[in-house]
Amino acid sequence: MKVFLLVTCFMLSLIVDISDSRPELFPFLKSECSSGVVYATCYMKQRGGDDDGGDDRGGDGGDDRRGDDRDDDRGGRRDRDNDGNDDRRDGNDDRRDGNDDRRDGNDNDGGVRGNIYFSQKVDSNCRPTSELKVRVRLRGVNGGDDDDRDGRDRGDNGGGDDDDDGRRRRFLGLHVHKFGDLRNRCLAAGPHLRKLGNFRSNRRGNIQENFRVKQTSLVEIVGRAVVLHSRKNAGRRLACCVIGYADSRK
Repeated sequence: MKVFLLVTCFMLSLIVDISDSRPELFPFLKSECSSGVVYATCYMKQRGGDDDGGDDRGGDGGDDRRGDDRDDDRGGRRDRDNDGNDDRRDGNDDRRDGNDDRRDGNDNDGGVRGNIYFSQKVDSNCRPTSELKVRVRLRGVNGGDDDDRDGRDRGDNGGGDDDDDGRRRRFLGLHVHKFGDLRNRCLAAGPHLRKLGNFRSNRRGNIQENFRVKQTSLVEIVGRAVVLHSRKNAGRRLACCVIGYADSRK
């Protein structure tokens, strides 16, 4: 009888552990490193309150706990990329967009959407031999309502800056979060894991940036979430996506 009770308790403990598990990482695939370069991509979009994370390739499990959005100062250095674009350090606006077409207004129909591309050189054991290269192509980031507190993290004080023509321009934070779980307006992604950088949208509500991140392994963040915040270091979670392996950089 004692043996039966011990076995039953052991099985129940396993069930509890499994039910409380949350998606974190894709399986480690050494074959992804055979070419010497690892590629990944992340399709970002704005999430509603009833979004069940259906396109979350990290799985569907876990509670929707609020993340502790403390700033991780590792990484986030922005540098000159191979395409010759001068990616300035955090806080500087993107002056390349000074001649944008204002006739179109803010490009925010349908909320935040776009793609983030990653690439990194690795050795045969998938250890990084270069900094992580990131390319961000997002639009619609100026369309949010700062008075809407749903999906808001601690430390958010509101939205952005009004430009001379009345259009809102924002400094936004882009972070890797611990869990590949996009439910509950991205709150289920959990706390910060890595800071990618801070960016300012142009007058049309777009972000187009190329930069590099130190001390970050692409293989180790595949399967985790990327979250776009309404402010530099934290703020409301505007949109999110899960990083997945890709055949090549688009």
